[in-house]
Amino acid sequence: MSACANLTACEKFLAIVCLASRKLREGDLMRADLLLRAALAMAQKAPPELARDLTPLALCYLSLLRRRQARTDESRQLREQATTALDNHPPSLQTALFQLLMASALRHLGEYRRAIPFIEQSIQVEREGNDPVAMAELLCEAGECYNRIGLKDHAAAPCGLP
Repeated sequence: MSACANLTACEKFLAIVCLASRKLREGDLMRADLLLRAALAMAQKAPPELARDLTPLALCYLSLLRRRQARTDESRQLREQATTALDNHPPSLQTALFQLLMASALRHLGEYRRAIPFIEQSIQVEREGNDPVAMAELLCEAGECYNRIGLKDHAAAPCGLP
């Protein structure tokens, strides 16, 4: 039995989105497209409570991809679908990878206000770890988001951290 057989559907979905994100950064848009369409199909087939969390993530990354492909109208529509879904049903999935992927997608879409709760949740998870570089990166991302929405005082000390 392969190691992948032990992964849950959620873990497989997140692995696919993570790989698609990497392909998108590398400029392999065709591979990213295939992966993200597969991820969206997986999300839509998931149980309803999980689909409400996973679908907006897939839509955010598809929006980023369509923007890179200069398909602006489609990118805007996907972004609107994702943000409407997030507004109607805030995600309950608390895995670190989900939080990081969603925060990254929202930041790259310019949805800084929506990205903040995901970054803050990632900070809370990272506090339990022992990686000062990862914590510094998350704090920097939080500061950038607060700064972009005009809350410069929050940018100095996000999440009540000194």
